Amino acid sequence: MKWFFLFSAVAGGVILSMIAAPLSRRKKIAAEFAAYIKARRPDISINRITTSHIHFQSDHVKNGQIDLHKIMTGCTALKAEDREGRRNIYEWFFNSVLVNDGIETFSREKHAEHILPQLIRAEHLTFFTKRCPMPHRRLDGLPLCILYVADSEQNMQYITEEALRELEMPPGELHELALANLRKLFPEQAVRIVVDHHSMNLIAAHDCYDAARLLLVPGYLNEDEKLLAMIPDRDTLGLAPVPESGDMTGVEQLANTPFNEDKLLINRPILVTRNGFKLL
Repeated sequence: MKWFFLFSAVAGGVILSMIAAPLSRRKKIAAEFAAYIKARRPDISINRITTSHIHFQSDHVKNGQIDLHKIMTGCTALKAEDREGRRNIYEWFFNSVLVNDGIETFSREKHAEHILPQLIRAEHLTFFTKRCPMPHRRLDGLPLCILYVADSEQNMQYITEEALRELEMPPGELHELALANLRKLFPEQAVRIVVDHHSMNLIAAHDCYDAARLLLVPGYLNEDEKLLAMIPDRDTLGLAPVPESGDMTGVEQLANTPFNEDKLLINRPILVTRNGFKLL
């Protein structure tokens, strides 16, 4: 599984460097893929395009949503002028997902190992659930909610209440399964390096679950241990020791430096202990 750390601590602050595909390029990719969809499926109406999602409707789907993470990951790895390469990615994704409007029946056998948690701001919960009910869980101590997705090689789909019935899985089991799958992407060493070596650690796998990894941090701490966490957006998790000097300049800077402005979460540091989270 792909994950990595970057860490650098300096007196009074933190040096932070992020490299991302320019927003203009991501907008171009989203618009290109939307045009490709329209050319292949004239019956599909595109309602809204962002750099993270395409919202659509068809004869079979009233409020469809295509997550563009897989598209963006593939296309931004190519040279900007590689139009044929991007078209191959569009074709692969379309043939894998959109031939049947993204409608799929869920089963334990096929989907259990792909279920993972995602964090959203609590005030956005209604937006996600108004179209179809979704199992969710509020996060104690933080203004966040947990949703669940099935993330296969081809696509990422939110787990709805209907999908949960197809999985024949109670909500508690869904939550524990999502955390168990997430642990495979986030070993304890990622937290211990902060606590044991007093180093900052920036988790930057950019797989849509960087912020969600925060859910595992308390379980990697001992009773008398604590650290600071920053999750300005879905694709950023910064971990740092609590400054003995009380100077929070560096962690506050990171908390206000989102990588993905389409998926904002919390712009303040979070104190993490074995018992949970406290917003500072």
